[in-house]
Amino acid sequence: MRGNIRPLGPHNIPDFDPTAMKMEARLLIDWHLPWKRGEQAGEDERQAYLAIWDGLIGELADAEKHILLRDLHSPNVIWQDGEQGVRQVGLIDFQDAMIGPTAYDLASLIQDARVDIPDDLARDMMANYLTLRRNSPDFDEQKFEKAFAIMAAQRNCKLAGLWVRLKQRDGKPSYMKHMPRTLRNLQTALAHPALAPLREWCETAGIEFRES
Repeated sequence: MRGNIRPLGPHNIPDFDPTAMKMEARLLIDWHLPWKRGEQAGEDERQAYLAIWDGLIGELADAEKHILLRDLHSPNVIWQDGEQGVRQVGLIDFQDAMIGPTAYDLASLIQDARVDIPDDLARDMMANYLTLRRNSPDFDEQKFEKAFAIMAAQRNCKLAGLWVRLKQRDGKPSYMKHMPRTLRNLQTALAHPALAPLREWCETAGIEFRES
């Protein structure tokens, strides 16, 4: 019934705001830590963790922001032989797109949740990206690298809890095979000086980065 079809209005892409970031980061303390310990985190420990994330998220207030796919990793990147140039790279699974720190998608690509990225390749990917961005007069490399580390840590805290939730709540234990990679990626992100408070909290909490 063509005459009854109404044009859709503009779609407002939501912000990846502090509330959303913090809610995702909570998955580590809500699911991962109890799984490792066999008991819930103490209230003081929880509040300290959330306060750290308040501070880290605050550091992103002036970060460069663009549209984020939020699931930019290998299973969602499709090579298209019939295309040319950048159109050879096809992207799927963008229904959860938001507006947030540009560094997030690069972090999820370089620190792939499902495929091991060799350290040399990860460094080359970051170096190539930074080389391209340095041509922009508004690009602040140090600020971007800090945002990258915070977003990488946030994503991996989320995933470390998500894999456990998928196993325990949803009956999907196969995702646990990604846990060792997720913890290694988290450890890499925590090496940035801005992440020192979270790194110290994780060490005190007994997060085992090198779990096998």
